[in-house]
Amino acid sequence: MRFRRVNPVLPVLAQGFLSAGQIGVTVVGTLVMAPDDWGVFAILLSVFFVANGFVRGFGTLPLLTRTAGDADDAGASRGAALLMSMLSAVPAGAVIVIVSAAVSAASTGWILAAALVTYSFYDCVRSAELASNRALRVAVSDAVLMLILLSGSAIAALVPVDTGSALAAAMAIAYGLMAYALARQAPVPVPRTLRAFFIEHRRDMFFFAADGVLMGLSITVFVLVLGSTTSLAAAGAFRTAATTIAGPLQMVLTGLMPLVIARARADARQRTGARALQLPLLLTGVAATAGVVWGGAASLLAASLSPRGELGVFGHALTLGLPACALIVGLWSASAVSSCLRYHCTSAELTAVRVATFGCSAAILWLGPSVPGTTPWSVVLSAAIPWLVLPNVYALGRLAIPRPVHRATGLARTRATRRAVEALPGGAAVQEGGRGQADG
Repeated sequence: MRFRRVNPVLPVLAQGFLSAGQIGVTVVGTLVMAPDDWGVFAILLSVFFVANGFVRGFGTLPLLTRTAGDADDAGASRGAALLMSMLSAVPAGAVIVIVSAAVSAASTGWILAAALVTYSFYDCVRSAELASNRALRVAVSDAVLMLILLSGSAIAALVPVDTGSALAAAMAIAYGLMAYALARQAPVPVPRTLRAFFIEHRRDMFFFAADGVLMGLSITVFVLVLGSTTSLAAAGAFRTAATTIAGPLQMVLTGLMPLVIARARADARQRTGARALQLPLLLTGVAATAGVVWGGAASLLAASLSPRGELGVFGHALTLGLPACALIVGLWSASAVSSCLRYHCTSAELTAVRVATFGCSAAILWLGPSVPGTTPWSVVLSAAIPWLVLPNVYALGRLAIPRPVHRATGLARTRATRRAVEALPGGAAVQEGGRGQADG
């Protein structure tokens, strides 16, 4: 097993390049497409990312959770994780096609389904490289991807064809090219078979997939409800706010996630109780403060433009800047806390917490407009609060409860943590040693 020191700057830089390319797609769509047409494409993009969350649950997330920081294990698991991703991309892509037909954008839907395959390919290879701590290689690849995607988006804005289909084609081509290039660069050790990978992660795959769908739906629900209760233009404005205004904040937080996962895995045998949450809670506090400042500045800018009648599409997106930032921080915090709890709780337990949080948020979003005096701004902000509060409160309460502990591992003696121990370096041997000591 080869463990390398993690450079905290490179993953964030890589995520910045990756996010910049997607922001370029959003900016071109917002500026070039009619508001209602952009609203339709924004809905399809939301479905695209929900589908990607489902695909990640079968390949990328098991790979990251199991191999973060271990270059040999990450390389050996990459091929099997990639095959699982491609297999799960088939039904997920079919959902995109069905939804696109329902909103009269079938051609765009087929191209986005192809983009899902290439995106999943790139995401899996990229995650294997990050798990191996080869972040410099990922940063270079993401930078080239950004240039290709921005160039493709610019061409899509100029050619006399359907802009939505052209943007989807740019995504499919960019992710496909860079997936192939990054996969060729990566070393190929003795691979783990698909059967072995599935058997090892079969208990958690479906929970990972359900979790990915719920996290993706959290944004999609906001887009769909705003579109149904107000207008498609409002749905597009929120998508623009979540991507362009909250995007830089999301970029930094997402770039830090591999570090959080690697830290959680490394600390799993050393830290018990609420101390295991120190890093995600600290980052959540910093991100929440930054979100208030950044989103508040966007809202103040929108307020200054409104009296002069200068609120265009981006102006309406600015008004939702603070709620969008709150939602992005809340979603990241829920994911980061889950990454730490995954070594202390069962996947079913974490999924139940996620469902409860999602239900509270969706209920507020759906029922909020019926309350007198509410505005889209206040409803969206209120619906973001459960993501910031519930997972963190549950995690603190869950880890503060004293539990029987292995002498050798320092982990609570539960089925979840027995599986977590096996996922750690030398975990099976340590677990057997702990049992022997306990029996003696």
